[in-house]
Amino acid sequence: MEEFKSSGNFNRDRLDEAVQSAQLLLSHASEKGMDVEKEIIETLVQSKHLHETGSWNPETETEFWLAFNAMTRAVKPVTIAGIRASMPMPVRPTFWHKIFHIKAGLHTSLARKAVRKYTWWGLFWVVVMLIIQVYSLIGSTLVDNIHETEAKFNQLVEEQNVLAQVDSDSKKAIIDQQKLGEEINARAVEIVSTTELLVQWQKPVYELALVDTSFYNLSALQETSDDLFAPAISREKIDTLKRVEQVAKYPILIMQRYILPLLYGLLGAYAFVLRKLTEETRHLTYTLESDIKYFLRIVLGAIAGLIIGFFFVSNDTPAGLSMASLSPLTLAFLGGYSVEFLFTVIDRAISTLTQQTENKKDTND
Repeated sequence: MEEFKSSGNFNRDRLDEAVQSAQLLLSHASEKGMDVEKEIIETLVQSKHLHETGSWNPETETEFWLAFNAMTRAVKPVTIAGIRASMPMPVRPTFWHKIFHIKAGLHTSLARKAVRKYTWWGLFWVVVMLIIQVYSLIGSTLVDNIHETEAKFNQLVEEQNVLAQVDSDSKKAIIDQQKLGEEINARAVEIVSTTELLVQWQKPVYELALVDTSFYNLSALQETSDDLFAPAISREKIDTLKRVEQVAKYPILIMQRYILPLLYGLLGAYAFVLRKLTEETRHLTYTLESDIKYFLRIVLGAIAGLIIGFFFVSNDTPAGLSMASLSPLTLAFLGGYSVEFLFTVIDRAISTLTQQTENKKDTND
């Protein structure tokens, strides 16, 4: 048999890699109990020995490539890259390994690294989302409490005015006026204390944004009880309360309209990636190139959540976890999870709008 040698280092390296890959596929097919023709197995086994002895000739190399191609098709969707990515790779011995006779271990497989990376990043963004969600909920709850207490306060003041117009010196009327006054004062205390909490709630946001909050007349909120509650809240104090409440709406709106939808879209994308990783690691179809599509998927998920938040969250939504605000956040998560569906809808809407514009233009012409 005439000895055949491939020309060039590149061809030899490629053939060497192909023989090793064929053995990996053969080992995988045997472990999984796949049906492979006996002729293919015999050809691959013989090719391994021919390669070790350097006894290739054109006919045997041709038979090897045909068998290799058949084996590749037999184990689909598993690929060589997927098998290699799931295998722990040996650590290359360093100088210190040789000096201290330390046994070099194995690197964690690429698939396991990917699972670990996306899992930890997903958990990190879950924690960030929960912190912002809880923070937004506290602020919106304080604003809602102020609104409810103010409504009750104004109602009591009106009742007090009506009662004051009744000219009566009876003991019952005096007791009723005293009770109303006490209740009005209690509501005033509640409004002021809630507003002070709202001021404290705002501090982290504005300190992070390097915004000076000295425009608040906080001294008006720290008056003595006698000045505060008789006969009602002073005009200066009311102005301060309204200013605090108005300024607090901006970070709540930003979190509801931009930050939380973006994070929910991001989490939806991470959920999709982790689910796909579960399938790919089980079927040995994960490859290093998968990271590219997963990275793009996560970016698109965040953009999808931001788009949904921009179009579906109302500017007037006051509460961070009300039903009105939960619906867009749910849509943001679903948009991040199913990016294709969202952008398909957008493409169809644009296509329909473009077609209608063209038809209208043709009609006018």
